Amino acid sequence: MPKFFIPQDWADSAHMEDRVDIQGLFMSVKADGKGYRLKEAVRVLGVEGGTSDELALVGRVKSHDQITALEGEQIGDSLICGETAYAVQLGFIAEFEGDGDPVSVVFRT
Repeated sequence: MPKFFIPQDWADSAHMEDRVDIQGLFMSVKADGKGYRLKEAVRVLGVEGGTSDELALVGRVKSHDQITALEGEQIGDSLICGETAYAVQLGFIAEFEGDGDPVSVVFRT
């Protein structure tokens, strides 16, 4: 099943606008009833401090389990792996649960 990244600020906004219902780590889209299992994650935006991206993380999405496996630590909107600090966007990995098209109408507007 396809997975995709949902930014935390989008999830918060959609929830406040009553477009989605979020219960724990499950999100239901009110317009079409599609459901998504969520896993906390970050999207790595760039390297901070002018160091190189030795782990090739920029542009990738990593779950908290994957960060732990890298012996990394997330602090707010930063990720520290070894001597390298990364700027990250907080969010979720969403995995569709159901039949048919996994892309909800809420993502198309």
